[in-house]
Amino acid sequence: MFSRHILMTIAVLALALYAFPDKAAGGEPDAVPKPLPDDIIYLVGGDVIKGSFVRVEDGKIFYKIRLGGKYVEESLPESKVRRIRRLKPDGTNEVIYPPTAAKRLLENDPRRKKNTIKKPAKPKPKPVTKETRDEYAKRMKELKARQAKSEYELGLWCEKNGMENESKTHYARALELDEDNEEYKLKCGYKKVGGKLVPPAEADKAVKEETEQEKIDREYKDSVVYEKFAGLWVTRGLQKFIEGRPDDATRLTYVTALSRLAQRRNAYYDDLSTKEKRLIRFLAPLEQKRICPRFNPEWTPAPPERGPAEFGPDDLKREKSGQKK
Repeated sequence: MFSRHILMTIAVLALALYAFPDKAAGGEPDAVPKPLPDDIIYLVGGDVIKGSFVRVEDGKIFYKIRLGGKYVEESLPESKVRRIRRLKPDGTNEVIYPPTAAKRLLENDPRRKKNTIKKPAKPKPKPVTKETRDEYAKRMKELKARQAKSEYELGLWCEKNGMENESKTHYARALELDEDNEEYKLKCGYKKVGGKLVPPAEADKAVKEETEQEKIDREYKDSVVYEKFAGLWVTRGLQKFIEGRPDDATRLTYVTALSRLAQRRNAYYDDLSTKEKRLIRFLAPLEQKRICPRFNPEWTPAPPERGPAEFGPDDLKREKSGQKK
């Protein structure tokens, strides 16, 4: 009878260990990982990977995928990735790789790099001496009543001698007497936003609104920069295409740029530049039609005898100068 109870106890303990291994070992069950952004990675060959983009480093693109309740980091060469789109909560998406040409241009501009030089620390104000207090009392007696200029000058003296609170009081009185004076407003904490001086209470809101307007202006300028330099990117893409083995990522780069140029002006083939004509010869008929909506394949001259890989930088220079080989 005693042995039967022992066997039953052992069986119950074994069952508990099997059912709750984490608690039996004194540990906690694996925490649910924090969800990462949903990204779609489009590969050159047409395949698609669903994961979360992490970074670009040493010519590789690192991303995370979820396996068994955990995120595992993987990597791919940049040459195999065509683009990456990030899904937003509202159902829309945006391209996060590669960055737009305008963005790359602005990021690489050394004039836009942030200044990393640290500003010197502001010196602490010296304690106000008794002599300064006595001088302040004397000036207060000599102060001309109801004169904004006198209040302002006394405020400057207080600021110079470390009497910060008193200086603010005199600046405020000067502004009450002369509400349109810009110097008095600046001393009272007004901020210049959009060419106007805004009170301190409304400054944060006004600065935020101005920042949003600046963002709109910047995006517009970026689009203008993109249009201006699109032809240059077409040329670079063409050089990379014809100097080496073509790949889909390279094709996408210059096809997109040429599409922006052609669709913007709804160009005929004869309206395209020499470099654009050279480029469009290497495209499939459907791509030619999509890029140039009014394109007629019959207008396309016969392709050159040499293939794309045999057309080098010297030929581009010769073509630009109008010389023949």
